[in-house]
Amino acid sequence: MTSNHRRPRAALSAVAMAAAATVAFTTAGSAGSSAAPSQPGNVALAASNLKPAAKASTPAQKAAVKKAAAKKAAAKKAAAKKAAARKAAAKKAAAKKAVAKRKAAQTAAKKRAAALAAKKKAAAKRVAAQKAARTAAARESALLRSQAKARAAARAKLARTRAARPVTASTPVAATLTASPSASATPTASTTPSADASATSTPATSTPATSTPATSTPATSTPAASASATSTASAAASTTPAASATPAPEAAPLADTDGTVGDLDLPRIPWEGGSKYWGQFRNANKAGWAKDDFFPVAVWWNGFSNDAEAQYDKSLGINTYVEMDPSANYKNFEKNGMFWIGPKLNETFTDDSTNWVGNFLGDEVDGRFEPAEGLAQMRAGQAKGKQGPRFNYANFTGLMVSSYFKKADAEAYMATTDAASMDMYWYTVPFCNWDNYNEDYYIFKVPQAHCRTSASYGKVVEGMRTRDAADGKLQPLWNFIELSDPNLPGQKSYGPIKPAQIKGAAMSSVINEARGLIYYNQDYGNCSAGSLVRQNQYDKIFCAKEQVEAMGEVNNFLHKMAPVLNTQSYKWDFGKGLDTMLKSKDGNAYIFAMIDGNDHAGSRTFTLPSELKGKKIEVVDENRSITPNANGTFTDNFASESTYHVYKVS
Repeated sequence: MTSNHRRPRAALSAVAMAAAATVAFTTAGSAGSSAAPSQPGNVALAASNLKPAAKASTPAQKAAVKKAAAKKAAAKKAAAKKAAARKAAAKKAAAKKAVAKRKAAQTAAKKRAAALAAKKKAAAKRVAAQKAARTAAARESALLRSQAKARAAARAKLARTRAARPVTASTPVAATLTASPSASATPTASTTPSADASATSTPATSTPATSTPATSTPATSTPAASASATSTASAAASTTPAASATPAPEAAPLADTDGTVGDLDLPRIPWEGGSKYWGQFRNANKAGWAKDDFFPVAVWWNGFSNDAEAQYDKSLGINTYVEMDPSANYKNFEKNGMFWIGPKLNETFTDDSTNWVGNFLGDEVDGRFEPAEGLAQMRAGQAKGKQGPRFNYANFTGLMVSSYFKKADAEAYMATTDAASMDMYWYTVPFCNWDNYNEDYYIFKVPQAHCRTSASYGKVVEGMRTRDAADGKLQPLWNFIELSDPNLPGQKSYGPIKPAQIKGAAMSSVINEARGLIYYNQDYGNCSAGSLVRQNQYDKIFCAKEQVEAMGEVNNFLHKMAPVLNTQSYKWDFGKGLDTMLKSKDGNAYIFAMIDGNDHAGSRTFTLPSELKGKKIEVVDENRSITPNANGTFTDNFASESTYHVYKVS
C-alpha cells in the first residue's frame, strides 16, 4: 500500500518538472523569436491550466481591470451605503416607535388619571347631591312637622279662646273666628235669643255684605248696616227672625240628555265606586252622599251660628265642615243640609244624627308624631270608629308622598282611613324656591321651573293614590287647597294664592281623580283672618274677597258636573303636554283638560278615541264649540298654567 501512494506523487513530480521546463523554454523562445516551437506548445498550454493568469499587461486590459475594480468598489460602497441607510432607517423607526410608545403610554396614563379624576368628581357630586337631598329632605320634614305642631297649637289656642267666649245662636261666627278683622267688619252681638229663634230664622235679603239685620221686639236694639259693611246681628226670642242674607241659588246638576255616545271601548281607571262608595256607611247613605249628584266640598275651621251663615256657605258650594266650635247645634246642620266630620261636639249630636257623617281621626298625625306613635293613635281611632255609623277620615302632610318617608309607614297610615286628604300648598310655601332644590323629593317628579303650578296639586292626588292602592282597597281621596296665605308667622311666604290658581288647583285635583276638596280657611299673613269665608260674608271690602268668590265658582261648577264626576274614568292619552280625564254620562262624553305642568301655556292638540271622531264638541260654560278635523283631532288654547277646559262630546 505504501508503494501505491508514492507512485502518483512521483508522476505528479514529473509533470511539474515538465511544466517548469516548458515555461523556461517558452520564456527563452519568446526572447529570441516571435514564433514558438510547435511541439512544446501543448506542454505550455497544459501548464497554463495549472497556474493563475498573468496580470494584464496592455493598457486596455489595465483599464478594464481598473474599471472592474472601480465598479466593484462602487458596488461595495453602494451596498455599504444602503446597509447604513437601512440601519439608520431601522434606528430611526425604532426611535420613532419608542417615542410613539412613550406618548401612547403617557396618553393612556393621562386618560386613566382623567377617568379616575372624573370618577372621583362624579362620586363627590353624588355624595354632595345625596347630602343636599338629605338636607332638603330633613328641612322639608322639619318644616312640615313644625307647621303641623304650630297649627295644632294654634287650634288649641283658638279652641281655648272660643271656650272662653262661647258663640251664641245670634252672634256671627266671624266675631270669634277672625284672627285680626278690619275695623269695618267687626260684628257685635245683642241679646241672646233662644235656640228656637235661631232654628226658625228665614233668610230675607239678597246681599250678605250690606244686609241690615232687624228685629221685631223692643228688647233688642236694631243697628243699621254702614257703608263700610259693619254688621251687627240681632235676634228675638220670637218666631220673627232677623233679616239675613239669601244666598245665590246652587247650580243645578246636568240634566240627562239623549246623545249618541255610549260606553267607550276603552280600559277604565281603577276607582272606589264614586258616590256609591258612601252607601256602606249608614249616616252618609241616609244623608244623601251616595246619590249621583253629590260631591263633597269641605271647609277647615269654619262655623255658622244661624241659617244665613249656613246658606252663605252653601252658596259657595260648601257642604261639609271639619273642625268647628264645640257649641254648634246639630239641628242647624240638618236644617240647612250641611254635614259634620269630627267628634261629638256636644249632647245635640247622637248616633242618629245622620248629617254627622264622619269621624276625624286626626290632622297631620304623620307630621306631629314618629310613625310608631302616630300609627298607634290612628289605629286606636280606626277601631273605635268602626263601631259606629260613620266613616273614618284623616288629613296627612306631604311627608306621606315623600320619597324619604318609609313606604311601609305611609301605606300603613293610609290603611287606617275610609277617606283621606293631604295638604301641600304649592303656590304659597317656600319649598319651590329652596337652594339645592330636589325635584325627586316626592315620589313623583316636580321640576323646579314648574313647581308653583296647579298641576302639582294633581300630582299630590296621584301620589296619594299610589300609597292607597298598596293594600288593594281604594278609598275616596280629597285634596287641600289654600284660600289665601297659610304660612305661619316667621315663615317666608310666596302667597297669597291668586283666584285663578285656586280654581286651577281644584280642577287639577279632580282631573287626577280627587273625589272631594277641602279648603284651608285661615290666613296668617297680611289678610289675617281665622275664617276667610265668614269674614268675606260680613266685610264688603275684605282683602281675600276675590279668592273666596273664585272658590265658590269652581265649587259650584263641580257640583254641576257631579253626575259626570261620579262615573268611572277611561284611560286615554289625548296627546303631549296635556293632563286629562275622560268620562261618559247619558250619551255624552266629557273631557276635562289642563296642561300637564311640565310645559308652558299655549295651544294643545287633542287626538280623540275612534268612537268620538266626527262628533260635535261643546266647551262647557264657555259659550263656544269646536269642530274637530276629519282625522279626529282638534286644537285649543290654554292661556296659563291654571287654565282648564271641559269638553262635551255628543
